[in-house]
Amino acid sequence: MAELPSYTSFYRRFRPQRFSEVLGQEHVTRALQNAVSQDRVSHAYLFSGPRGTGKTSTARILAKALNCHAPTDGEPCCECSSCDSIAEGRSFDVVELDAASNSKVDEMRAMLSTASVGVMGKWKVYIIDEVHMLSTNAANALLKTLEEPPGHVIFVLATTDPQKVIPTIKSRTQHFEFRLLDEATLEGLIKSVKVRADLKLDDEALSWLLDKGAGSARDTLSYLDQVVALGYIPDSIGDLDQVVTAVEAKDVKAAMIALDACLRSGQDPQSICDGLIARFRILFFHSIGVTDIGGGDLPVKNDSLSFSSQWLIRSLSLLGETLDRMKDSLDPRIIFEVGLIRLINSDSDSEVSMLSKRISALEHEISLMRSREIVSGPLNIEPVVRPAEGSGSTRFQSKASEPGGASRIRERIAEAPSPAQNRARDNMDRLKTAMSGAQSSTAEGESGIAQPVQDLQSEATADVVRQSILDPASSDGVLSHVSVGEAQNSVSDQKSAPLNLEQGGRIFREEILPKLLPKARSLYSAARVVVFDASRIVVSVPNEAHRHHALENLNDVSEAFANYFARNDLVVELTSDEKSGHVPSASPGSESSAELLEQFSVAPEVATGGIESQILEIFPGAKKIEP
Repeated sequence: MAELPSYTSFYRRFRPQRFSEVLGQEHVTRALQNAVSQDRVSHAYLFSGPRGTGKTSTARILAKALNCHAPTDGEPCCECSSCDSIAEGRSFDVVELDAASNSKVDEMRAMLSTASVGVMGKWKVYIIDEVHMLSTNAANALLKTLEEPPGHVIFVLATTDPQKVIPTIKSRTQHFEFRLLDEATLEGLIKSVKVRADLKLDDEALSWLLDKGAGSARDTLSYLDQVVALGYIPDSIGDLDQVVTAVEAKDVKAAMIALDACLRSGQDPQSICDGLIARFRILFFHSIGVTDIGGGDLPVKNDSLSFSSQWLIRSLSLLGETLDRMKDSLDPRIIFEVGLIRLINSDSDSEVSMLSKRISALEHEISLMRSREIVSGPLNIEPVVRPAEGSGSTRFQSKASEPGGASRIRERIAEAPSPAQNRARDNMDRLKTAMSGAQSSTAEGESGIAQPVQDLQSEATADVVRQSILDPASSDGVLSHVSVGEAQNSVSDQKSAPLNLEQGGRIFREEILPKLLPKARSLYSAARVVVFDASRIVVSVPNEAHRHHALENLNDVSEAFANYFARNDLVVELTSDEKSGHVPSASPGSESSAELLEQFSVAPEVATGGIESQILEIFPGAKKIEP
């Protein structure tokens, strides 16, 4: 073996050379060792896992075992010329490619062009690192060779992100997942290197290395190089403690000064944020009584910290979002400073945020309740119980069988009457005046005028009850003017009658059409609802040609209705006026109940002089001409 340089990094100097020397990956090394010893080696392998866990090292050991002149139970001898040349990186039988820097299709084709060339040993091994970084064309070129590889070629693909490897490549490989090393394994590695390299490390340095290594053998040995070169542990904990203390005291000024000190010491904002996350993670586990969790040996100097577990959870979430935003920011320091200020003021921020979320959830629940009431029918309203006089309350108490979780919002906050409620009360008063005028009229007038007023009364009362179903909060004051008998009769009529077609048309125009895509919205802009009941909705367009074009977007309309009513069993059909014989009616809602009430607010005087007197009243000065 050639002489090594005067100094070699620990992670290169102590790189494993046999399967038995790979730490923490027994489930991988055992399978590969058996495959080599039993001559059952696959043509392609995919090694995935975090950085520094031994993927590339294992691939080289596999190449040595396959070409070794004297293997023992699948292990390379590490003494023959083949093993030496592979270990020193000068073997023609092993080709390594870093896909991160050689991701183009031309580079991939140049490498694959040597696959059919003969080899000195038994196998030609291609090791492609970070295979998920290949371009689409390069991945397709590799895929073609993987489908029909030469008999003497083996591919070993390594990646830290297996989700980005295209499925067609992944399906043609044996996939082995490498794991991070636990603290006991890492501690054994550090102690082994300490003995072999004749180093002096105390327990504090060992704990620091275990924390910084975070399960990666290569990172741990790299930090060990740093400690040996520096002679002591870099002191970044003191400055970080000052930041944590300022956060606990909710002192923004002190936190900014401590952060500036950390940055001046050479730390970058991402590493400081990582340190805070690690610190608050340990404090969280300590707050719930867990002390033996992984990464929990980081010293906590501020024993007086009194963060609650809920605050620590919110802080970890906020710091995680801040760290993610810093990755794509041109100035990560500003992002971190804003995040730190939000962290200090997180109590008030979280209260407003939580209240906002609760209000949004409540509004969504009310919307679902109303939509279900429209489809399933009106509520069962019990008789109104009026408050005792002098109680100072004008609201009434009612109970309803409310579907869809509406029982959670039975109790409502009293509100001042809206303008719509005031207009409804005025209309009801005018209706009573009209009824009084009709009752005092003659018998002839009673048949001609009193009856329409009675019909109008029933319709107005039904409208009020329907409004109470759709919007209970806005109609409480209106219902207080409706007698018990009126409300009960109107509700019974609503149960026996079909669902309101006018409501269906309004929902279609105001709620469904705006949610459609532009093409579907233009096709259905001239449509109208002709059938609207609890399980079936029929939409009609003017003619058959229009219906033929609108059919392709019927699923969008059905989905919009299902989402609005929160029901998946609604059947939405499409017809045409030509086919069904429906005659388009006046636009619904063109004359509201309030306008009808206004027309009959005061009953006119009943004519008593017959048809002639009425004509003379209309045309003053007219004369009757006898034939």
